[in-house]
Amino acid sequence: MICQTCGVEAPTQYVEFHYNIGMLIVRTHKSLKGTLCKACITKNFWEFTLINLLAGWWGVISLFVTPVFLIHNSIQYLKARKLEPVPLDAKPPELNARALQWLQPHAQDIRTRLNDGQGIEQIANDMSGRAGVTPGQVQLYIATLVHTPSTDGNNATPVLAPAHPVRGPRESWTCSACGGYVRQDASFCKHCKVSFVEPSSVRKM
Repeated sequence: MICQTCGVEAPTQYVEFHYNIGMLIVRTHKSLKGTLCKACITKNFWEFTLINLLAGWWGVISLFVTPVFLIHNSIQYLKARKLEPVPLDAKPPELNARALQWLQPHAQDIRTRLNDGQGIEQIANDMSGRAGVTPGQVQLYIATLVHTPSTDGNNATPVLAPAHPVRGPRESWTCSACGGYVRQDASFCKHCKVSFVEPSSVRKM
């Protein structure tokens, strides 16, 4: 729905890319994990490939690690080849007054489905057709809802929910409000724009 690199609303897919930099005695590596659009997948794949090819071989361990990264990245890239391209008019979704007006009647239904454990992407795709908005706008709206029953009906104005980075599998961190991938030390989510609570409240899944 929303690319976690460029922020546009477009078809996305989860990918993981890694590169290794060998420095004879020591080495360093970097990983990119997230739900990206096809343009960002292609851009990051070639960037990571170039780094691996030019700087990944200088060290004993690096001689074994770099080929693994190259193969892994290539598999991830090939799996994303069937992903639909980014539309020419794609842009970051905006939760404007019109979208809020159309989504507010569905607030209680969204809360119920979240409490039932339904995924954000599933809810967004379904609710976008019912409310006449885009899936990205639904995802942003979900991030503003407090996950407790509304005290004044379905048309209550949503308020910002307490949010924090949540540690998930494969050393990744996501926003507790919208599920977008974030840095562990982030102070806010760049996807849904909510501020995070103090680091002491960070919890492990």
